[in-house]
Amino acid sequence: MTLKKKIIWSTISVFVLLCFYVCYVARPVDVATDTEVEGLNSEVEQILYYAGLAPSSHNAQMWDVKVYPAEGKMVISPDTSRLLYAVDQESREAYISMGAYARSCMLAFEA
Repeated sequence: MTLKKKIIWSTISVFVLLCFYVCYVARPVDVATDTEVEGLNSEVEQILYYAGLAPSSHNAQMWDVKVYPAEGKMVISPDTSRLLYAVDQESREAYISMGAYARSCMLAFEA
């Protein structure tokens, strides 16, 4: 078999494998998102949900949110189980991510 035929057959094989992968393996994931939080009205639930889509370092959402609806207060703190010590020893990126979340909350509440 010549080099040209080997390249053609290799290309066809890769194409067939990719088609199989796309058609049978790489199916969309159905993500059920629960946005209901006990004790909060639906508007605040939506605000917290959309603020949770704020950008974060390595998409780790390294914040923990506690809401006190009776006091009209919300506390954002680092979630130590999600901190990335291997790449962020001083938690700088975590605090930047929490700031992005807080800013997203503020903009959502203003809107």
